[in-house]
Amino acid sequence: MTLNLDDLSGYVERDLDADLARWFSDRSPVTVPEETRPVAPMLDRLPPTGAAALTAFDRRVRSGRMPQFLDVYDWSYGFDFAANGCGILDADYQTELTDDDVYAIGADGCHQPVPTSPSTTNLFPQHGSAGEGEALMLAEVGLDETCELVYRAALQRPVWSLEQLRDAVDQPAAEVDAAVRRLMEIGLLRRPHAEQIRPVNPAVGFAPLLSYAEARLARQTRAVELTRAAVAEMSASFRASPALLHDVELLDDRDAAWLCVEEIAAKATTSIQCLAAAGGPPGLETSTDYDPAYRLAEFAAARGIRVQLILLDSIVNDPRLLAGARRVHDNGVEVRTTPTLPVWTFVVDDRYVVIAVDPADNQRGVIRVSHPGLVAAAADLFGRHWPSAVPIEQQASPPAGELTRQQRHLLQLLAAGAKDESVARQFSVSARTVRRMIADLADRIGATSRFELGVQAVRLGWLDDTPQPAPGPEPFHG
Repeated sequence: MTLNLDDLSGYVERDLDADLARWFSDRSPVTVPEETRPVAPMLDRLPPTGAAALTAFDRRVRSGRMPQFLDVYDWSYGFDFAANGCGILDADYQTELTDDDVYAIGADGCHQPVPTSPSTTNLFPQHGSAGEGEALMLAEVGLDETCELVYRAALQRPVWSLEQLRDAVDQPAAEVDAAVRRLMEIGLLRRPHAEQIRPVNPAVGFAPLLSYAEARLARQTRAVELTRAAVAEMSASFRASPALLHDVELLDDRDAAWLCVEEIAAKATTSIQCLAAAGGPPGLETSTDYDPAYRLAEFAAARGIRVQLILLDSIVNDPRLLAGARRVHDNGVEVRTTPTLPVWTFVVDDRYVVIAVDPADNQRGVIRVSHPGLVAAAADLFGRHWPSAVPIEQQASPPAGELTRQQRHLLQLLAAGAKDESVARQFSVSARTVRRMIADLADRIGATSRFELGVQAVRLGWLDDTPQPAPGPEPFHG
């Protein structure tokens, strides 16, 4: 804090001595060691008001009436800078000075010198302003952008007037003035005279600010670690359902099914293999929004779990589903597609399996099975689909004149006698979409009926490897 004569006059007039004695009644008075040098040699280097202020302050300290209320334990006005490893330079930042040339009112608990207001000295050499990409991030120590601009400008030379700083910083004068006051409050600027503003060396000025920021960061880090430990403890005790007492467990409602899917992502230890069949993931209200499931897959992959996901080819018809699949692939999930899948299935750590209760309605819950034989069967099912599925990064339009895998499979299902609704469930699309796909194929070859479409498909070789017809209506019923 800079003291001047007016400050000390007000100090006496307000009888702050009595206030200090009352506020700090349990503190012992300041004791100045006998070997402390007088301030007299310094006075002729100060302007009259500064010399008067320092003299008055010195009298107050030596009076024996001032309580020890400051964090100052060394009242040696001639502080032993050299013995404490502090170099001293004059205001030109080149001329070296001695202890006899500089006086300080003491030292704080960190052995940092607290200088008085000599107009021609500076305790440390000035650092240049930070270059491009070297921002001090003053916001982290409680300063705004204007304060940073003002402080950087002030570092360019040792002495400024307020008007000069206003001209140097492209900000409104009122904001510059407020920034100067703030910088002086926290010790980054000082005002030895009414017309002078001096920057404090960053190594000195930022030391207490950074210490505070580091302490705050340490507290926050500790809080995060405690929170992490608490989450781990809660996760260990949480289950989506009662503990497995047998090899099979039925979770027969939507909420329990989704909690089970979340638990897979949170507790898997090595691998998750998923057949994403028709309809939305078990437990989700909609079949058109996979984002919650995609996020769980990304979460598990980020934990180091190998996640293999087989989706239906039909996701290419929904830009959002396709974009989500590509995103999770970019985030470490192995994603492939195939024309059809039997039922939503999760094989977890080769240790247990979660299967949708009803392939036609994923809201009805899931079954969790840990029997080794059933787990092996589910793993084998996944293993049969994975090699023939197409990696998502290889999804591309077929050559001109050729069918997509989905179109070819549609024809095979129709040839096997599947109804539109059955095809729609397998493709995870609406029956209207299936009818549109059939109409598109018919238009492509000029067929006027489904029967003609079937005949032409056979002639063109589109029905190679057609599955055996299922009992029911005749193929390509009209």
